Amino acid sequence: MRRLLYLLLCVISLCSCLPPASPLSETSFLLDTVCTITLYEPRDPALIELCLDRAGELEKILSKTYPGSDIDRLNTANGNPVEVSGDTLTVLREAISYGTMSGGLFDITISPALSLWEFGADSPALPKAGDIEKARQKIDYSLIKIHGSTVSLPPGFALDLGGLAKGYIADEMAKVLRQGGVVSALLDLGGDIVAIGSRPNGTPFRIGIQTPFAERGETSSAVELSDQALATSGIYERSFTLNGKIYHHILDPYTGMPVENNIASATVVAQSAMQADALATISVLTGGDLPREYSDTLRHITISRNGEVADRPATPPSASH
Repeated sequence: MRRLLYLLLCVISLCSCLPPASPLSETSFLLDTVCTITLYEPRDPALIELCLDRAGELEKILSKTYPGSDIDRLNTANGNPVEVSGDTLTVLREAISYGTMSGGLFDITISPALSLWEFGADSPALPKAGDIEKARQKIDYSLIKIHGSTVSLPPGFALDLGGLAKGYIADEMAKVLRQGGVVSALLDLGGDIVAIGSRPNGTPFRIGIQTPFAERGETSSAVELSDQALATSGIYERSFTLNGKIYHHILDPYTGMPVENNIASATVVAQSAMQADALATISVLTGGDLPREYSDTLRHITISRNGEVADRPATPPSASH
């Protein structure tokens, strides 16, 4: 008996010295970006496949470049009503809400103007002023009409959900994992990040904030996440420089031109990746401000064009009393 007890103690001692199991991680190219799913507990490859299946399903519904998607059919309907999925309705209603709270700056009907800009071209040129003015006349989110499960746009209008669809998809992927019993995981959809729980040792996930215009991986700040989402919007990803001036993809719907202010990037931490996604874009559009509803309740980090970091922590509810 004494020998058996000794052997058991040795086994326990050896087990306690073993390194923790490596996380299970998979990277795929989805939503026009690199997506990485990392599972810590439990590490089930079948859940990753379910997660990626859900992302692929939503991309086929919400991407304007996917033939036959809800958004493609709306953009080519010439004003006729289109029956859409429940996911599309959810995203559209949220987009309209953010349009209202931003005073119209967040506008998913920006597509006619956005399509004029050659951000991916080898030798980009500025759109003609007349073309921008024509496009600007077809930008107004308030003219989106929703009746039951059908949606209609005025003729010539077109949607671009780039400001919040990726966040919605990240939330839906996280939902699949949580329903599968995952208690510790990290989803990274090209800057839209969802933390499920914390690390297995109980510490938060630590996420670096990219330094604008620097080499990828060079960070200016860091955020700790536990059961939260984070999104960053910046002028440095899809942009070009012409005659010393930066032109980027975050357009002012009132001018059809890239918004001009001192903000290079904005990061928002929220409970929902879709919320963080939209609010980060709104922050860039407004010059670093969030709508009043969120200005004190969410952590908000901006980096100026000259590299200055402004980190505004969320105010705990009790602090206002």
